Amino acid sequence: MKVLSAILEFIADLPRLIFNFFKSRKVQIWVACMVVVIVAAFGILSWVMVANKIEFGVLTYAKTSLVDGKPVTTDEEFHFIPSLEKVDTITFSNNNEDFTSNTKTLNNNMIGGELDSIELLNQANMLVDILDLLDNGRRTNAFRQFFTGGASGRERVSSTSTRNFEELSNGVWIKIVFASPQFVVNHDGNYRNMRIEKFEENYQRPTDGKGLSVGLYNLNIINAIRIPLGNTRNSFTQQTWFISTGGKSITNTTSIDFSFTTFGNYRNLSRFVSNIDDATLI
Repeated sequence: MKVLSAILEFIADLPRLIFNFFKSRKVQIWVACMVVVIVAAFGILSWVMVANKIEFGVLTYAKTSLVDGKPVTTDEEFHFIPSLEKVDTITFSNNNEDFTSNTKTLNNNMIGGELDSIELLNQANMLVDILDLLDNGRRTNAFRQFFTGGASGRERVSSTSTRNFEELSNGVWIKIVFASPQFVVNHDGNYRNMRIEKFEENYQRPTDGKGLSVGLYNLNIINAIRIPLGNTRNSFTQQTWFISTGGKSITNTTSIDFSFTTFGNYRNLSRFVSNIDDATLI
């Protein structure tokens, strides 16, 4: 009983002891310092996470050039996002019953800085909006990604078929057609090591022991990119883009030759495309 009574007396007297503890000037200074440190630490961490988004679709390949007559190999880094000046058209489908046809094509009226005729007054702005949403969709400042440095595994390029695209798109998709070469699928004769690179006009293909060129660099130029949007979720997940390849003249925009695996959140892009109707295009 004495032990129980002592415990009860201690519990009853606990608020007074805590109050007296925090009345100490030294304790008050220590608490204030800790609060400032915690607030500053979380404030800095939050700011860094917001300001520094991890970017996916940043690709690297080995580029060889001559320096003082000797070949030097360096790593070339680039973003696999079409530049506005390289884009000819963006065609999209959103299963919208208001459409007078199944798909609409937005023309880039500023290719090379020259104005093209515009049938739909709003299409030039919408083309820019789509490219911006595409760029924003590959960035994340998620807590997990912040501490992993955005590690997502190696982006993969593989052969594919139209059926795979149709299954993922569910009738909602965009197709970006290039006006001039910007990217190329290169494998240097090894189809197990296909990769996307920036297109280099003066690229020197490797040769075999007989001096014959290996690979078909100038026939694997990316003519168009298709991105399925029908089953997107509002989360940062693995995404698959589909690629049409051909020559420098950009004529093969209908076939699907390769798929490219990356990561992103394209929910906002999907919503944007889904909300387009005939009225918004005028």
